[in-house]
Amino acid sequence: MEDAKVPGLSIAVVRGNRIVWSRPFGIRNVATGAPVDDRTVFEAASLGKPVFAYAVLRLASRGTIDLDRALFSYWAYPDIAGDPRVAQITAAMVLSHTSGMENWRGDDGLNLIADPGTSFSYSGEAYLFLQRVVERITGRGVAEVVRNEVLRPYGMTSSFFLWSRAAEADYAVGTDGAGNPVEKYKPSIANVAGGFHTTAGDYARFLIAVMQGRGLSDAVRKRMMKPAVKLSVGEGKDPDWVGWGLGFALQYSRGEGIALWHWGDNDIFKAYMVAFPEEKTAVVYLANSVNGLSIRNEIITDTIGGTHPAFSWVRYPQIRKGSRR
Repeated sequence: MEDAKVPGLSIAVVRGNRIVWSRPFGIRNVATGAPVDDRTVFEAASLGKPVFAYAVLRLASRGTIDLDRALFSYWAYPDIAGDPRVAQITAAMVLSHTSGMENWRGDDGLNLIADPGTSFSYSGEAYLFLQRVVERITGRGVAEVVRNEVLRPYGMTSSFFLWSRAAEADYAVGTDGAGNPVEKYKPSIANVAGGFHTTAGDYARFLIAVMQGRGLSDAVRKRMMKPAVKLSVGEGKDPDWVGWGLGFALQYSRGEGIALWHWGDNDIFKAYMVAFPEEKTAVVYLANSVNGLSIRNEIITDTIGGTHPAFSWVRYPQIRKGSRR
């Protein structure tokens, strides 16, 4: 952290489906000097995508939503209704980032950049489309849906998509490349693509539930772990690969098998998680710095070891211990 100029970090490690080690480090607010503690809430960015996705998978397990039914048959999204290909997009495509929708709309509006179901295109906009469909199917706001389906059942008492008054007492403030504090974003509108806030302990409890497949049918759980698309494949008879299932990125390596993983990057907040369901092992960390992912490789390998093909797919310049910036 010192070498990479990361002021604050919180981390939790899971083994045998229980949190075996959890530690706060450093400063949550460089302006006040307030330290990070176990209750400090961090902006987790895209680590919220798997949380929302798991709520959708629970709904699918009960038949509330059909993962392979066109989303337009539930609700016609006016922002992109002009492209007839939109009628092909399903929840499974959104969760595997194969919807064909661009990540974020530009000045010319929201567009498709590929035919649905044909290729990988990471898309926050697609998650917002699915968010609105879920709200119409359930008749509830997405924050309530996620709270009922994931946060309450798995004991995530300090996690939310809408800013909580309770968080005012203990939240992390992000820092820019110069180490200066940046005004805190406090979401008043739920955004499942990037507005999630949580603690390391809460997210570790979520990963325990995910590795157990709690609340999912066997068919949905197997599909969550199966690559809908492979993005990087190594060489040899049993090559390592990186791909995407439903709601989670996947990686496979010889010896470790399949792991679920994801990263979070809202510029001044960074986060990373990886979970090995067969080994019942996982780690998650949250950092309040633009440099937070520059210590990813050493943190993950020091805590749980293993081989991580995802490191080569989502690349961030890495700071090694002792190499001061």
